[in-house]
Amino acid sequence: MKLSESQIDLQRVRLPQRSERAAQSTGFSASVGLFLTLVTLAVGGFALLVGLRLVPVEPTTVRAPYWTLQLFGAIFILAGLITGYKTLRQWRQEQRRLRLVAEHPGSVAFADHAWDPRGVRTSPWPAALKAVGANLFFLLFLLPFNWWAWFSGESHLFVRGVVGLFDLLLLLALFEAARRVLVALKYGASGLDYGRFPAQTGARLELVWRPPAGLERAERLDFVLRCVKEWTEKRGNSGDRRIEIFHEQLFAATRSSSTAPELLPNQTIPLAYDLPAELPGSCLAKPQQRIFWELEVQAAAPGVDFQENYLVPVYAGAV
Repeated sequence: MKLSESQIDLQRVRLPQRSERAAQSTGFSASVGLFLTLVTLAVGGFALLVGLRLVPVEPTTVRAPYWTLQLFGAIFILAGLITGYKTLRQWRQEQRRLRLVAEHPGSVAFADHAWDPRGVRTSPWPAALKAVGANLFFLLFLLPFNWWAWFSGESHLFVRGVVGLFDLLLLLALFEAARRVLVALKYGASGLDYGRFPAQTGARLELVWRPPAGLERAERLDFVLRCVKEWTEKRGNSGDRRIEIFHEQLFAATRSSSTAPELLPNQTIPLAYDLPAELPGSCLAKPQQRIFWELEVQAAAPGVDFQENYLVPVYAGAV
C-alpha cells in the first residue's frame, strides 16, 4: 500500500470533540477516588433502601413516588461503581508504573507512564460498553424528570420543553452508542507496534499498525500523528463550580492512502514520521496539564467507518 508524504500542520488548533483525559486517567488520586466511591455508594444505598421502604421515614417528607427514590438510588450506585472501577484501574496502572521504574531506573518514559515497550493493543468494546452505560445512567436520571413533566400534573410548558430537549439529546446519544456497538461487532481489536522505545523528538518515528480483522477493505485510510496539550480549568460561579477538560493540537502530520486499499488477513502497515526537535515530549504524569502524542487512524469503509487512537511514547531527549 502506497501512502502519501506527511502533510505537516504546525498551527495550534483546539480539539473541541475531545472531552476525556488521555491514558485512562481520572484526574484525582486513588484515595480521593475511594472516598468518592464510598460516599456515592452510601448515598445511593440509603436512597434505594428508603425507596424500597426498608428504612422507615416520615411519609410526609417523601414528596414523590417511592419508585423515584429507587431510581435515584440506582443512579448513585451505578455512578459509585463506575468511579470505583476507574479508580481501581488507575491504581493498578500506577502500581505497574512504579514496578517498571524499579526495573528500569533512570527511564524517562517509565517514570511518566506505564508503557508496554512492544506497543499497544486496543479493542472498541470498552468504548461501546461505556457509551451504553452512560446512556443507561442518563436514562435513569431522566425518568423522574419525565414523570414530573408528563405525569405528575404539577409541571408547566417550560418544564416539559426542557425535559423534552434532554430526551432528544438522549435519543441522539443512543444512536451514537448503537454506532459504537456496530463498530465493535464489525471490526474487533487492533494494535500499534512501536519501533524504537521511547521515540525521541528530532528523530524519525517508526511504527507498525495492525488493522482489525474486520477491516477487509477501505475507501481511504488516514494516519494522523498528533502532539496534544491537555489541561483543566475551573468554570462557573462559586455556587456552580465545575472542572472542564481542554485539548489543543500543537502538531499534526497526516499520511493517507492514494488508492482504496484491500487489507489481507494479518497484514501490517509500516509508518514513519520525522519529528521536529522543537516540539515537547510526552508528560502524562501531571494531572492538571499534560502533553501526549497519539496516532489517530481513520478508515472510510462500507457500512460504519473505523476510527481509533493509540498513545505513542515520544519524549524530548529520550535515551
